[in-house]
Amino acid sequence: MKRLAKMALLILALVKSFILECLGMSKNDRRPKYRVHLLGLAHTKTSKEFSHCAYTMKVLKMGKMLTDLGHTVFHYGAEGSDLQCTEHITCVTDAEQAYTYEDKNWPNVILRTRSSMSVLLPR
Repeated sequence: MKRLAKMALLILALVKSFILECLGMSKNDRRPKYRVHLLGLAHTKTSKEFSHCAYTMKVLKMGKMLTDLGHTVFHYGAEGSDLQCTEHITCVTDAEQAYTYEDKNWPNVILRTRSSMSVLLPR
């Protein structure tokens, strides 16, 4: 009877380790590892250069956070994006960005718009 109980415990341990391996978890780390796909914006590069864009900064910080936790991170965005990820997939080249957005310097365009809007507001 004791031998049968030991065999059952051994089988349970093997099944548990198999399930953990299938879920992408190690024996020491019980948190699952995920595959995450992050999307960048077409008119910005995911880098600190475009820190004025809240969405771009969230993607930049999330890529670093998730790769530090050991997750697989794929980033889909503009050529020249600079973020910590497993793989960067270029969807928009520099030439396409320049043609589509007419070489606008987005930080200056946004700042110019905000300052011109403040003139129109009543005081």
